[in-house]
Amino acid sequence: MPEIDLNDYRILEKIGEGSFSEVYRVKHKRTGLFYAAKKLNKIYLDTAEALQCSEIQVMKVLDYHPNVVSFVDILHDELNGNLTLVMELMDMSMYDYIKNRKRCLSEKRVRRFLFQIVCGLHHLHRNGIFHRDIKPENILIKIPHKLKESELVQIADFGSICSITQQPPFSAYISTRWYRSPECLLTSGYYGPKMDIWAVGCCFYEMLTLNPLFPGENELDQLDRIHEILGSPSVQVLDKFKHINQLSYDFPKRKPIDFRSHIPLLSHYGVDVLTRMLTYVPEARINTTKLMQHLYFEDICKTKKHSRLSSSMQCLDEGGDGQHNKSSPRRKSTKSSIGSTESLDRTLRSSGSSILTTYTSCRSTTNSCKSTLTLEMMKNKNLERMWGMNPGPGKTRLGLQIHTSRM
Repeated sequence: MPEIDLNDYRILEKIGEGSFSEVYRVKHKRTGLFYAAKKLNKIYLDTAEALQCSEIQVMKVLDYHPNVVSFVDILHDELNGNLTLVMELMDMSMYDYIKNRKRCLSEKRVRRFLFQIVCGLHHLHRNGIFHRDIKPENILIKIPHKLKESELVQIADFGSICSITQQPPFSAYISTRWYRSPECLLTSGYYGPKMDIWAVGCCFYEMLTLNPLFPGENELDQLDRIHEILGSPSVQVLDKFKHINQLSYDFPKRKPIDFRSHIPLLSHYGVDVLTRMLTYVPEARINTTKLMQHLYFEDICKTKKHSRLSSSMQCLDEGGDGQHNKSSPRRKSTKSSIGSTESLDRTLRSSGSSILTTYTSCRSTTNSCKSTLTLEMMKNKNLERMWGMNPGPGKTRLGLQIHTSRM
């Protein structure tokens, strides 16, 4: 069993592992509910340093959103420096969902997935954050247990997030190569939030076909695969990148290939969405606001407007899934900016447990809605979120139910 002091949780099994973290399935000892615990590999010597973790920084500026993963508990062990983030347990990543399928998903289902991804990404972008590593492995999915319910999709893993207000150049090799946009490949860190749009377009294609769109073996091969489909960039396009980087490019002349030749059964609007997301120049690439308003999602938006469990364009309930929409009310934001530890510290000193209380209150307000969950289940979930407000001996509560263990 791994050496992680999760206090109120029992570790059951490891369910994932990456370069910077390990993810475990855990069970809350008092409620019996299951969660995912993400243990970061980086060592944080004190609580102040732990608060600078990029994933905790995200929680400072984001309201709750059903399509963005959120934490229910944050644990820091001061003895060994381990930082563990406890979050809602999803069933699998989008990569795991599609990798072993023998038949492609229906366009209708992929469209539902894509809309939720776009909604989650829109929430990040409008709050001044871009993800920088959108890929199927970082998109989580929860499978419904009832026939008429829809899958819930969430964007996860904020280890690479960046503030939109920050000025380039950024880190040059931040995103996974297969989903890296042309501006990331052709410049040394001169990119912005539109790189996320490109990555979502690649995920859209992969969900439809079960195969990656641009599986390049290296940087040059990646560009070659992009040019093979989109065509080689014009002189005017290359001049935009040369102006930024003063580099010289010499690509073989290639003509673009219509996406319909790759996905012949994709609808007209689906091809249009894919084309607008995979536009070579970031300035011409569609943004999340216009994506959400695209005719491709018209019927989803109409269904959502008529849903009694949905209060805004930020959540999806095409199948009447009351369980997922229990989280649709948004909790109040701290209105802090990324990197502003002074603002967070001031919030923690002044509000005490108000952040968690507000978060719990927002979740519990849906008791008045027609939900598929029983009142008893809702009560248990709310009680579990409240238990962190009165930490036991040796633990200090820090803001969003952050526990420091000295045991």
